[in-house]
Amino acid sequence: MAKLTKYTSFEELKSDVQPNALTEAERDKAYAELEEFIKLLQQDLAAKKKVKLSNGQ
Repeated sequence: MAKLTKYTSFEELKSDVQPNALTEAERDKAYAELEEFIKLLQQDLAAKKKVKLSNGQ
């Protein structure tokens, strides 16, 4: 079976830290989009719970 990782130890993995490819503005935009997505998921879940409770399930 082929080896699944290219690192032989945790220390080797920690030493191979990659620089962040995103600029600060790109990171802020991505974070804002993630927060909005999470908010939509929370609203959807709350709506589903409300429907489930109103149906008596």
